[in-house]
Amino acid sequence: MKDSDQMFETERCVHSYCSDCISKHVATKIHDSVTIITCPGLNCKAVLELDTCRAKLSKGVIDRWEESLCEELISASQRFYCPFKDCSAMLVADNEGEAIREAECPFCHRLFCARCYVPWHSGVECVSSSFAMAVDRNGHKVMVVARETSLAGESVRVVCIYNVI
Repeated sequence: MKDSDQMFETERCVHSYCSDCISKHVATKIHDSVTIITCPGLNCKAVLELDTCRAKLSKGVIDRWEESLCEELISASQRFYCPFKDCSAMLVADNEGEAIREAECPFCHRLFCARCYVPWHSGVECVSSSFAMAVDRNGHKVMVVARETSLAGESVRVVCIYNVI
């Protein structure tokens, strides 16, 4: 039996759990992108609040939960993420109808296309395409863009490689 200071209880239900178990429960839910976390008790619908759990959670789990709650407040149609995998910061589209093409991530300060949300592609039209970031044989970062196009009436796949600065 654990000491009462090692147990987690909430006023919303009758269940109690050891602090380590509730911490792992919350961390798993946050990892699964769940923001409304319920008591782990069978069929219990009691919602666990961040402030109630805060003392039992690691700073990383708290930060992720707070971030998830903030993201939930922003409409999915307005949010997007920096296209650079080593950044991936959440950004908000607030151009209010302006035709913005080139934008800079305020976190990593790299340019991306505000129309198609991929790394900046100067001189290349935005089209329905897939892209990937890669490293060429000289160790330089490149963006590989693949798209379908028509050539002499035939559908062909075009692959272009652009240096990323």
